[in-house]
Amino acid sequence: MELRNNRKALWEQAKALIDRSRDPITDMVPSDTVVQFDRMTAQIQQLGNEISLREKQAEMDRLIYGDKTPTSPAPTVTGPGNALASERYSNAFSNMIRGLGNITEVRDALSAGVNREGGFTVPDTFGKKLIEKLNDHNVIRRMAKVIQTVNGEHKIPIAAAAAEADWMDEAAPVPETTLEFDKISFGAYKLGALLKATNEFLKDTSLDVEDYIADQLALAMGAKEEMAFINGTGIKLPTGLLHDTDGAGIGVTTENSGIVTFDDVMRLYYSLGAPYRKDAAFLCNEDLLLRLMMLKDGSGQYLWKPSLEVGKPDMLLGKPILTSAYMPELTAGNKVLLFGNFGYYWVADRGKRTLQRLNELFSLNESVGFFMTQRVDGKLILKDAMKVLKVKG
Repeated sequence: MELRNNRKALWEQAKALIDRSRDPITDMVPSDTVVQFDRMTAQIQQLGNEISLREKQAEMDRLIYGDKTPTSPAPTVTGPGNALASERYSNAFSNMIRGLGNITEVRDALSAGVNREGGFTVPDTFGKKLIEKLNDHNVIRRMAKVIQTVNGEHKIPIAAAAAEADWMDEAAPVPETTLEFDKISFGAYKLGALLKATNEFLKDTSLDVEDYIADQLALAMGAKEEMAFINGTGIKLPTGLLHDTDGAGIGVTTENSGIVTFDDVMRLYYSLGAPYRKDAAFLCNEDLLLRLMMLKDGSGQYLWKPSLEVGKPDMLLGKPILTSAYMPELTAGNKVLLFGNFGYYWVADRGKRTLQRLNELFSLNESVGFFMTQRVDGKLILKDAMKVLKVKG
């Protein structure tokens, strides 16, 4: 909380510096003041990075060094079709990761989850943990609607037009409305991640090895997912939000290249239909965020407001603004600022994720490899729900 208060105080100082240095006649700010302001905003960004780092560090400390004797949960009731949720399967999966127990017994217990590609389907407990960490490491998955699909291509019927309503006389016949449906097809693109761990680490009983492996695999896969959910071509990977034909529509094109103005942001805001603005958010990279922090409205108020609560995003025009390293730079012709309801971007997870232990790959280094695979797709199902700001070419 102290760092957040320091960040807010520094931001207030930076705003005051600009306000008192602005020439009342020319409305210009001296160049030396601009340099000082840039240094202060850089410090604000560093404070933001430090806040994020400390929050992640605290979470990892909790996961690795936290209480090792939690209250035992009630035993899971399993049926013939729920072997992946059984305690026996979960324990065998844990032993497989650590290389413990009788290999024959472990393989026998894991036989229900054998995958045709050579790995084992992750148990439900590990799978839930992995999903939570994917959400932590992937800003799009965190905001999107996530659905589960089965084998093969999955088609979702989407209403092509809205229902109609009108005023009626009493006892008048009800007007008919015919809804036409388009179909959005979701594929199943394969994503894999490889992690190396030493034998010494795997056999350290004081560490939550499974949690660490889940976090590291989620970090790698989450980054690849986020890149695809933003910039994906739809060929061998998901269709991204910035796709030219199947992504967000262009809400506004800047009047100048290399500059985003207050007017540009306001036009983008109102290019999105009112029904979608209610739960909308902004997305850009950190460089553009620094520029947006300097924008003011007609009353001299800054559009950007820093968050003072842990886990809450900063705000722009009263809407959350988040960042991704995979949003394009502020360069002519690029789409640099998304605004819309990210719940209309659907992520389709197909089936269960699988994990394969590779004993031989790094054996000379006394290490073991873990190879995880998943099948996933992503698409924007309603273009009206998302707009993007494009830089003049």
